[in-house]
Amino acid sequence: MNLIATFEVPVQLMLSTEQIKEVRAALNTFHLGDADANQLNPETMIYEPKYPHKETEEFRGASTSILRTHTRYVTVGIDSCGQFYIV
Repeated sequence: MNLIATFEVPVQLMLSTEQIKEVRAALNTFHLGDADANQLNPETMIYEPKYPHKETEEFRGASTSILRTHTRYVTVGIDSCGQFYIV
């Protein structure tokens, strides 16, 4: 491989629905001590937090962040044959 140029390429990362469920369970366990941190209110039939007193700004921020698309930059090289490589 003979790299002739390198450059930064933006890559957008977004979790799938299944990945969000897994990450949410991990965040709940880490911050609240329970993977399933919601309970169904039988009167309203709406899910409510089990531990609202434990929900910190850090937890709420992390819970929101997993739903967003994140852009990261990857250094990519191109060789003399036109092949791309992550360097």
